[in-house]
Amino acid sequence: MSDNQSNWGPETGLHRFWILAVSLVITSGTAISPALPTMQLTFSSYPTTLVNMVATIQQVPAFIVLLFSSQLASKYGIKRIVGIGMLLMGIAGVAPALLSNIWLVLLARLIFGIGIGIGMTNSLAIALINLYYDGGDQAQMLGERSAFEPIGVCVINLLAGLLLSISWQASFLA
Repeated sequence: MSDNQSNWGPETGLHRFWILAVSLVITSGTAISPALPTMQLTFSSYPTTLVNMVATIQQVPAFIVLLFSSQLASKYGIKRIVGIGMLLMGIAGVAPALLSNIWLVLLARLIFGIGIGIGMTNSLAIALINLYYDGGDQAQMLGERSAFEPIGVCVINLLAGLLLSISWQASFLA
């Protein structure tokens, strides 16, 4: 085993953190809700309900893709699927910071939802813990994972609020 691999085992703090970090972003989709009133001013020619969909539309594809994500994980592997999901969430999550068209923002939010569904973020976070840990370590990691969710919500909401002072688009950088 190379030195790089020995520094990346389940017993290392970095390995534990990155598995737990998946849970930091589980509920990040609605963090941009405080930006909706400002977005409504920007997109005043569109119905309020359409602009408000920006905060919730990601749940539709997330649910649909979630129905098939276990088959994807079986076929391509859990780590690969989580990685693809996180990549889609990352790219599509910040894309609205660069977009000024409501339809493109909604499309980015749909792709963000696909990333959530493909990554099966919540269930795969648990599956990764079950894959690498057992016994007391597993119980510890599962407890820490459930603590990481509200920490992620707090940090992302705080960051989105701070970025909102710059612009509604900047809030998507959270």
